[in-house]
Amino acid sequence: MVVPRSPYYRRNRLDPQAQVRYDLVVGAVQRHEATLPEGTSFADWTAVADHPELFWLAGPIMQVDDGSWSIQYYDLTDEEIVREQASVDCAAERLLAHAPTGGTDWDKALYVYETAVRSVRYQEDTEGVARAGTDATGVWQNGRDFSRTICGPLVEHWGVCAGYAAMVQYLLQRLGIECLYVSNGKRGMGHAWNIACLDGHYCFIDATFGRSWSLDQTGLPAYVAHDWFGFSASDLGQVGIYDMLPTIPWPEHVGSACDWYRRTGWFVEGFDPAAVDGLLARARGERLGVMELKCRGDVVRDEVQARLEGHHGLACYRHRLGVLAVPLEGKPRLAYVDADDSMVRP
Repeated sequence: MVVPRSPYYRRNRLDPQAQVRYDLVVGAVQRHEATLPEGTSFADWTAVADHPELFWLAGPIMQVDDGSWSIQYYDLTDEEIVREQASVDCAAERLLAHAPTGGTDWDKALYVYETAVRSVRYQEDTEGVARAGTDATGVWQNGRDFSRTICGPLVEHWGVCAGYAAMVQYLLQRLGIECLYVSNGKRGMGHAWNIACLDGHYCFIDATFGRSWSLDQTGLPAYVAHDWFGFSASDLGQVGIYDMLPTIPWPEHVGSACDWYRRTGWFVEGFDPAAVDGLLARARGERLGVMELKCRGDVVRDEVQARLEGHHGLACYRHRLGVLAVPLEGKPRLAYVDADDSMVRP
């Protein structure tokens, strides 16, 4: 009998003894214990990265004078944690109630991605961060930063990249899909995104960037950009913000089987005027507000852009990863990336 995989990427890659230590660490945080359990070490701490539901966890552990490792929690009372947990559960259930049932992992993950892009504004938890500092007795309090946990995106509908990635990880895990939270941890250029296993194929998902090229006046997206759903390791190398040394081995192959453009027929392998015209007719027939095309290389993209602009009189906006965004109705505030990889707003 084949044992079903768990949705926990890190745990799935541990031997039985390491899994025992993993469970001890996660259990300690769930019980709000002050230090790591006996028999575990700093190396076992990465277990918590599999569990975005532990939103009351402030961040890294710290070694104290006796050599033990102190667990850092946000400054939340038990009552506040219970209240926030209830809000998270309610929001998650409400979103997952509309997820595809009986479909593929890809369909379910696309629903989660599009939901995150449409419903979450990019915003820091300035109020929560302001709570950090020394209290009246001189004891440091960690405050809270819900923009980097599932609470901000799910409950308040705002967050930063860490919150987006935690939300995607949490909802995919709730749907039984193995998902890894990935972060490069750079100062000033830090970023977080996900690796997910969809129907046996690993791919990258970055809901933060799915909204960043297409903001309207409210701060919410004018449309959902699919550049960042199901992209591959070869795509990853085109964007410097993803440069990092993995803290855990990534899958050996993160390919293009889940690429949204390939799966939905909006990928342009080579330039063919009739084929481009056919894609435009399809987009208009489907009443798309914005047609998105991913092209194999810049030469093909230049030819497709010239056809759409010169023959059809359309404006084309260049995204990263070889993507063209072509508004067909309305006037969404799009952005594109010029030759030196800097963002330009029309």
